[in-house]
Amino acid sequence: MSDAPQNDQQPPSTGNKVIGIPADKYAKICYFLVLISSAFGVLGGLVGLAGVQMPLQGLFGFLGFIGLVMSFLGYFIFAPLFNAMELSHLKLVVVLFGMAFILSILIALVFGGSVVGSLLLFLISLGFLAAIFVGFRQWQNGEIATKDGLINGLKDLKSVVGR
Repeated sequence: MSDAPQNDQQPPSTGNKVIGIPADKYAKICYFLVLISSAFGVLGGLVGLAGVQMPLQGLFGFLGFIGLVMSFLGYFIFAPLFNAMELSHLKLVVVLFGMAFILSILIALVFGGSVVGSLLLFLISLGFLAAIFVGFRQWQNGEIATKDGLINGLKDLKSVVGR
């Protein structure tokens, strides 16, 4: 994970735009795109366990890809327009997406379209959705995304879901 230059200034002004999007809304749009794609991926994975292909799966996957590309561009190309908190969240999206993608490819290569492979892919999708949701909640609270913050957020989410 390479570190982009950090900008510790106050949040960007609403006048700054990144690819036509106000800089103060950029991370939120990235999160929304990835969250929508991830939620549909979980649903598709659940239905996939029954051997059924969901319609529009490619479209929702493409939304996630757009969110990933936007996060990547924001973190590596447009870093000076963001503060440290926003950069940490753009980095979080890129890292989590990359990890989920690599794990998914490895599982597909090892297990193919078997039931075990489908179950593992579903679990990865569910974990990715939970991690992205926790990251989004941290962004909403104005917290910098850290590994410890993500782990604690996942533990809190687990305790809420487990009730």
